[in-house]
Amino acid sequence: MFRGILLLIGVFLLSPKGFAGVRPFPERDVLERWKSLAEARLERLMHLPPPDTLHQFDVIDYELHLTVDVEGDSIWASNRVIFSSFSDTLSHLKLHLAGLTVDSVVSSAGLLSFERPDTSLIIDLGESLPEGDTDTVVIYYHGVPESGGGVFGGGLTIGDDLIYADNEPCGAKRWFPCYDNPGDKATMTQSITVPAGFRVVANGLPVDSLLAGDWWEFTWRESYPIATYLVVFAASPEFITLVDTFEYGGHVMPILTYVPHSDSLLALEKFAHLNDMIAYFSDTFGLYPFIEEKYGHVDAPIGGAMENQTNTFINMSAGWGDDWDWVVAHELSHQWWGDCVTLGDWRDIWLNEGFAVYCEALYMEHRDGVEAYHEYMDYVMYFALLYEPYPPYAIYDPQNLFSFGVTYEKGGSVHHMLRHVVGDTAYFKIMKAYLTTYAYSDAVIPDFIEIAENVSGRDLGWFFDEWIYKPGHPEYQFYWNTDSLGNDSFVVNLHVDQVQSHDYGVPTYKMPIDIGIVWEGDTLIYVVWDSLDSQDFVFRLGYRPDDLLFDPGNWIFKEVQELGAGEGSGTRRPLARMKVESPSRLPLTISLDIPSGAVLSIYDGKGALLWKRFLRGGDETLMWNGQNLSRRTIGSGVYFIDIRGKDFRLKRKLLIVR
Repeated sequence: MFRGILLLIGVFLLSPKGFAGVRPFPERDVLERWKSLAEARLERLMHLPPPDTLHQFDVIDYELHLTVDVEGDSIWASNRVIFSSFSDTLSHLKLHLAGLTVDSVVSSAGLLSFERPDTSLIIDLGESLPEGDTDTVVIYYHGVPESGGGVFGGGLTIGDDLIYADNEPCGAKRWFPCYDNPGDKATMTQSITVPAGFRVVANGLPVDSLLAGDWWEFTWRESYPIATYLVVFAASPEFITLVDTFEYGGHVMPILTYVPHSDSLLALEKFAHLNDMIAYFSDTFGLYPFIEEKYGHVDAPIGGAMENQTNTFINMSAGWGDDWDWVVAHELSHQWWGDCVTLGDWRDIWLNEGFAVYCEALYMEHRDGVEAYHEYMDYVMYFALLYEPYPPYAIYDPQNLFSFGVTYEKGGSVHHMLRHVVGDTAYFKIMKAYLTTYAYSDAVIPDFIEIAENVSGRDLGWFFDEWIYKPGHPEYQFYWNTDSLGNDSFVVNLHVDQVQSHDYGVPTYKMPIDIGIVWEGDTLIYVVWDSLDSQDFVFRLGYRPDDLLFDPGNWIFKEVQELGAGEGSGTRRPLARMKVESPSRLPLTISLDIPSGAVLSIYDGKGALLWKRFLRGGDETLMWNGQNLSRRTIGSGVYFIDIRGKDFRLKRKLLIVR
């Protein structure tokens, strides 16, 4: 999933200079509308109920018959649920259903009694179902489904000319009774009856249609196991179908795009690389998982795009920019990561979104080369820093399930780092093995870690512990100098500090760091393992280096400051220091110790200059009252300090709270 509300707010705050249109900037009015929708629903939708530890059954199949009354904004429906027992004590079937009226529940034994606490539907089976046995219930229900306006799993939205479902994370129960948990996948049939003239598209393949009279019925079958949050349909009298074909290794699969006629040319243009993407991800990870069915897109006014199984919904008016390949690749990759291998628990959302963000970068590497990959990841990590929350929290079980900075951008950055730690060959073997092991099932983060360790042959517990289970990122400061030993022999002394606060569980990071030694235009890479708050490294060379580069490939999600370089023996005093508290309240205090005159600038997240001062050098303390160049006091948010001198530069991100 890529929710435009979160994504595009993040995009808007990046200076567009040099961005090359990869992640575009929305119009301000669109941005504000999405932002207000997000804020209105954030509290209710970002926090999920605790996992159901008493789940004693497995849903095998759903058969949904649903009639949509457009004039009454209501539905009349039945859902047949086939399930098997995990326990000899299963006497009640606990499903989920919100805001709809249950008329009756029946089984082969007749009418069953039921209760409706909160958003649950608890069915009394009459007697315990032995472990391994299967049973069937049919729930008849009706009502006006709750709708959240198609943002963050709003359930079913009924409009005069468009009906659509959008579930993630917990909207399925708002329109059909189910076990609404991602770890319980089942096959599914949807028979949707709509007013004559509407056309219906759903997961899987069409198996039947009855087009007669005032009501038309369309039946679709999803024969691969599907999680409830991925179950959708859309219906409109305005849909036309754009048909393409994907051919790969002897397989032939339809690609179906459902859009209004007015968007048909736009769809043909923006989805032009879809065949290449499916082939690339099939080469990289394994065959497209639903090759016996289809892939396609549906134009729906959701808050971004959503990777429904075989049937991605995308808001064609969401302002994706000139190049849509990044979002098309993101949603397509979810067919592997999220749809085929589904997260077992919402706390493991990284297995979906972190993977998909990284697939954006992988496709850019495939399409445009290695430099494009690194440029893309530079921006991903920039966004992760810009939108890192305060207080920080971990990727696992995030406080905000769809946090742009944590779940998406930092999540993608973890894959970037893992690839560098284990190497390309091992990384892509890990991804293929993970797919092979858990295809059409579900997994949690420890499952992925086990695969990664087994395939790479390395203990990676330290890596996942600091990057997945703990918050924050390293903040490095370093300085270096060169000593001559005579006879064309030199020693480079490198001192590295980790200066991040350890509040809220932020660790001292253990990471292999590439150090580039530059001489006569060439760069030789050394790898050092940094694992302490303060650490020294020594390099013996047969030449005097021209420069030293810290992580020149930008493989680590971090902040870094070079404090000084030069000649002399022993440890050097850093050339420049800046101290500023973050988070901080106004007035802001900035303490400096710099070797010479410089210019200090403070910018907001959009790159707009707020305050500027010329510095004389030496020890100096500045106070800023928070007024910008128009003498208006700034609000709470993320800001940047940039100090530039002749031979040094200091940068710092800070959070101001009012």
